Amino acid sequence: LIPDAWVYHKRRTTFIQFFNQVTNFGKGRIQVARLHPGTIKITHVFPLLFSLGLLLVPFLYLIGNFWANWLAGAYAIYFLLICLTSMVISRSVIVGVLSMPAGFIQLTGYGYGFLKEAIKGSAGKSIV
Repeated sequence: LIPDAWVYHKRRTTFIQFFNQVTNFGKGRIQVARLHPGTIKITHVFPLLFSLGLLLVPFLYLIGNFWANWLAGAYAIYFLLICLTSMVISRSVIVGVLSMPAGFIQLTGYGYGFLKEAIKGSAGKSIV
């Protein structure tokens, strides 16, 4: 503990910058796992599952509406909860509304980076 330490945070001022940041976080998780096998936890895989689920929705509509509607509804409820929670905590409608695309970008960006790096290095060391 250093009581007089200063911490500087680099702010991402656009959603594009934020997407690039979280994509690199996803890639970095795989890179760390290559150096330290067994460090991937189920929580690290959730953003990838979230992203794959989003991609699955249109295909589910081709085979039937029930599962597609169920999954799309689950995503809608999830984003509504993000919005409401953010509004209550921040006491700001704007923050609540912006938290939805921020959450979407965070999960899909991390999932994309995670998958891209896993595929890129799949011929290398095992990460699990």
